[in-house]
Amino acid sequence: MRNILLLSAVSAALAASSGLAPRPATIEATVLDQRGSPVEGAVVFAISGAVESPPAKTVEMTMKGMEFDPAFSSVSVGDSVSFPNQDSTHHHVYSFSKTKKFDSRLYKDGAPKVVEFDKPGLVTVGCKIHDWMKGTILVTPSALRAVTGKDGKAELRMQAGPSVKLGVYHPRLRGKPEKHDQEITLKDGKGAAAWKLPLKKESSGGKRPHKVYY
Repeated sequence: MRNILLLSAVSAALAASSGLAPRPATIEATVLDQRGSPVEGAVVFAISGAVESPPAKTVEMTMKGMEFDPAFSSVSVGDSVSFPNQDSTHHHVYSFSKTKKFDSRLYKDGAPKVVEFDKPGLVTVGCKIHDWMKGTILVTPSALRAVTGKDGKAELRMQAGPSVKLGVYHPRLRGKPEKHDQEITLKDGKGAAAWKLPLKKESSGGKRPHKVYY
């Protein structure tokens, strides 16, 4: 985290010395699916060209009702996620994802597993005891992100230079998210970004065994 803050400060200093110092900017983002319908719940985020260094925080992805709640969460590099167990049975949270690999003890009560995320990317989490339990964490380079509403639109406000690189992600996105990265040019502190994303069909939910052994 310390290195990220230093790089942000250096980038800002270099931009200022070249006459391209970051200034307030607003970007209007629109996300549609392959049929042209608005996509709600898509995360639009800054990858580069924007400056912000908020303090790290910890968010919760609770295990309750034999599921992860929420099933999807977005955090920033340097943030942590806590996995409290509110079920009456034991859970064992883990991830084999390249972005962050981790493994917990088997636990029901007591202190929850807490994981700090030190690089951007996607992390899939699960429970070794209950294999239907799945969660996804999107780790973005910074806290500069926004979530689309029912109209498929979101607004990002940030300190940025003449351009900014944006990414987009939705839990039902097909393929690699980086294929949809866009470089947006700002004019008079304003810009616009639009995506048409290939999305998977909404899941109807899988069957779970009625008997729990742990």
